[in-house]
Amino acid sequence: MLFTVTPRLSSQWRGLRALVIVGVASVVALMAGCTAPQSPSESSSVNVEESGCIITDGVSQFYGPWASDIEQAYSRSDSDAAKKILCSGSITAEHVAELNETMKSCLAGVGITDVSFDAHDRLKITVPAGFPENLMSSLEWDCEETTGWYPVVSLYTNMRQNPNKGDVDQLIADCLVRVGLVPEGFSGADVDAEFQGGEAFADINGDPLFGSCWFDPLGTG
Repeated sequence: MLFTVTPRLSSQWRGLRALVIVGVASVVALMAGCTAPQSPSESSSVNVEESGCIITDGVSQFYGPWASDIEQAYSRSDSDAAKKILCSGSITAEHVAELNETMKSCLAGVGITDVSFDAHDRLKITVPAGFPENLMSSLEWDCEETTGWYPVVSLYTNMRQNPNKGDVDQLIADCLVRVGLVPEGFSGADVDAEFQGGEAFADINGDPLFGSCWFDPLGTG
């Protein structure tokens, strides 16, 4: 059985909405066309405000549009490694790569060895045969917390793809209009409405440009 675990922090971020996806069919439905996303053409220009945390005279100081999220992650985390990264000045791809390896080591220590990460830093786990599903979820969560993977990777993904913490539904809607997948006038409310019915965006979620808008509506790379 394949589990895909998405970094969890900002429920606002549509691209990170799912917590745990069970089964290959579900993974394919969400990820259709997203394995090699193309950047949306003619992306809107963005005046990026940096977010971060620095420690001055022993006091943590949080700044920027994501300040409250960084502070929340910092205060709630029991991981010294996570706290150090969160207040290092900026979260980098190198930090994420290190935590991904630490997460894999933690899971290997409890018998879960078939582990990888996709291009969006979502954790993919193939559960060993006969391994209790509820136990797997508990062990995975424990490793997320103890390694600090959860708060850091979640923030890195959110901040990189939505640096100014704009309204995510509207950003996705604007991108879908820009690349021609939906008509002019399609709004953030329409994006939200997709989640109130059946399978969201069933008619276009196989298009590579949909994947780009879903995971990176501003084309930030």
